[in-house]
Amino acid sequence: MESMKPSPAAAVAALAVAIALSVTGLVTAVTAQSTAWRVVGALAVAAAPFFVLGLLGSRRPAAAQIGVILIPALLLVLGLPAVAAVSAVREHAAASSPSGGSADAENEVTSGLPSDPDARLDQALDRADELLPNGSARLLSIDLDDRSTHVVVYDADTGDAVSTHGSDGRWYSTDRRRANDRRTFSRDDLKNLDLNTATGEVRRVAAELKLNADDVHPADGIELKRRTDRMLVAEFTVAFRPIEVDMDGRAADTAGAAYVDRVLTIADKTLRDHRIDPASPSIRQLDFRTITEGSSPITASSIQNSGGFALSLVRGPYSAIKVVPGTFPLATPRTYADNSEGFALRDFTTSALLRARDDLLARNDLPAFDGDVVSFAIGSAPGGRDEGAVLRLQVGSGRESGEAVYRRDGAFLRDGTW
Repeated sequence: MESMKPSPAAAVAALAVAIALSVTGLVTAVTAQSTAWRVVGALAVAAAPFFVLGLLGSRRPAAAQIGVILIPALLLVLGLPAVAAVSAVREHAAASSPSGGSADAENEVTSGLPSDPDARLDQALDRADELLPNGSARLLSIDLDDRSTHVVVYDADTGDAVSTHGSDGRWYSTDRRRANDRRTFSRDDLKNLDLNTATGEVRRVAAELKLNADDVHPADGIELKRRTDRMLVAEFTVAFRPIEVDMDGRAADTAGAAYVDRVLTIADKTLRDHRIDPASPSIRQLDFRTITEGSSPITASSIQNSGGFALSLVRGPYSAIKVVPGTFPLATPRTYADNSEGFALRDFTTSALLRARDDLLARNDLPAFDGDVVSFAIGSAPGGRDEGAVLRLQVGSGRESGEAVYRRDGAFLRDGTW
């Protein structure tokens, strides 16, 4: 018995379904973020003509031929504009996103941090109260990463540090050991801290430090703790670099300490913030190292591994101040008198420093990009010369580097660092 032909209305409906399937498939294949959905979209585009031929081919061949011709034409007329529209909407959403232009969190330098650190912090504080009565009033540290939480509470009755960790919504066994640090903080100290908002501040500083998603490290996370100077900070580790935030959510404004053309400005402000006149002869030595890969320190100092700058002081209330880019200055109170001679920070200028850097690049036939790989020490050079404070400068890395000593005005003195 001869099979029934589809009615004209049914044929038109079949063509409409096939066209919609092919256009939707094209948009999905081109714009979907998931590989699986892109494959599904491509299959839909490929299947549409076969759908028309299978349904109408033997019963309404004319309609089938029209459909096979019409589908590719409508893909050009409807499908490509649809793809462009979807892409434009996504670009606008990415540009407007709080992440600073990336809608995909996996491409963020902060992707190694907890997705909702405030919720995790609340859970950690509640857990501290379970560890000890009112334990959230005697916190030693709270450590959050993208997978787990670690809480340490001080037991004032025994002198122990009581710690526990949790992940996937579960808390595990506790551990007790003698506390070697009793600098505690409390839940109340954290009342103004919004870690979710602070993450945006950290992202800004990370961009200033030229960190990117390729540098994300398994050690990335957030640790709340008191520093050796008792300042309470949330230390974000991003791309294996520390970025500190205070309890009002403000990130340290010291990223400039990573760059040779900004370090003296940051050092000047740091001295003034610590009640030291930058024009007074209060410095024995200033050590600097960029955080650029390949840089190496000229001398042993407190920033030889981290980068940034360190000030050794002969006058004032502090004997030393260290600034690691992205962290708050760390000052060491003076415990002894020092009658050594010093120099004033403002005896040296950024223009003289850059003049010396450019001269050293030229003397060693080094490319301009090596000008970002810099370390220097300002102070008396070894060897007992009576020449006052000089600039000992190094540019480049490894065998492709140069070293020389310069006067305060950036004029060349001699090769080497002695």
